[in-house]
Amino acid sequence: MASTTTIWGFRKPAGSDTVDVDADLNAMLDDLDANLGILFCTSSTRPASPVDGQRIYETDTRRGYMWTGTIWLQQSGPAAWFDLTYVATVTPSMLDGRRFRLVMTGDVAFNGPTSPVDGDEVIFELTASGADRTATFNTGAGHFAFGSDIDSGSITATTSGTTDFVGAIYRSSADRWRVISYAKGY
Repeated sequence: MASTTTIWGFRKPAGSDTVDVDADLNAMLDDLDANLGILFCTSSTRPASPVDGQRIYETDTRRGYMWTGTIWLQQSGPAAWFDLTYVATVTPSMLDGRRFRLVMTGDVAFNGPTSPVDGDEVIFELTASGADRTATFNTGAGHFAFGSDIDSGSITATTSGTTDFVGAIYRSSADRWRVISYAKGY
């Protein structure tokens, strides 16, 4: 009795089945041609039922994505900004992107982004609203580490109505996000 493959649902005739070239082989090859590799589409024509690991390239945004099983994770192209919601302690996820924007309506503490891979880079765009606001970056395993050029005391309050940027790179052997850039007053 025929069965189907787990991911794509291709028909697998049993050893005793008669193989129909059109129904069994040609249909499978058409499905492979349509579904494997990188699918070219637009941001409004993404696949309706993607499979884990499926890759697409959006011709209108010039961005490449991979389906993780729950979200389309950007892999290439112009970086998209992910808007964080203000809470006193923020824990971003690398599954949401690599550039995070936050309007600080109060002081905030950042935990290291979750789900990192060695070499991941992250940029935080921090805008103070209503008053000067302070962002702190928690240290320790999975969080941030500072060097001698930019230490934890270097990151000062963001002036109300202005934007500061903080950049970091994840080093898996240290299990730390190493803060490598800080720019103020935009």
